[in-house]
Amino acid sequence: MSQLIDSEIEKILWSDYKPEENFPDKRPLLAHYTSLGTLEKMMSNDEPWLSNPLNMNDIEELVFGINQGANEFRSNELLKKACGDENYFSLMSFFNFYYESYDEKHVFDTYVMCFSEYESGDNDGLLSMWRGYGEDGAGAAVVLIKLNLLL
Repeated sequence: MSQLIDSEIEKILWSDYKPEENFPDKRPLLAHYTSLGTLEKMMSNDEPWLSNPLNMNDIEELVFGINQGANEFRSNELLKKACGDENYFSLMSFFNFYYESYDEKHVFDTYVMCFSEYESGDNDGLLSMWRGYGEDGAGAAVVLIKLNLLL
């Protein structure tokens, strides 16, 4: 019974996933927009710089995205149907526990580095990224090339 529930949940959560359009089958170029000063420090220390999302300029987008995702998960009727009432109640209990635990215990220890998809041959990049992160065009865009990583 448990495997049947797992299979139904997996179908619901991954029904729109197309491996050929996503990593690792598709490897987009990614750009990180930053100031020249930050780029210089990253290069001289040979390390990326990550930021706590709570200190970023678009905190509202982050909070909205996390809350919207949680609300979508909690209200997904197909997920509820796949689990059945008792299993759905357990799933929501675990989800809510870890959601609140992250918010209370781990959010201050979370760090991210943001990237934008970059089209090959685009010599200008994204104007919105230049304005927000690249010192209005006086900064830098570090583009990550396609790498074949051996795991």
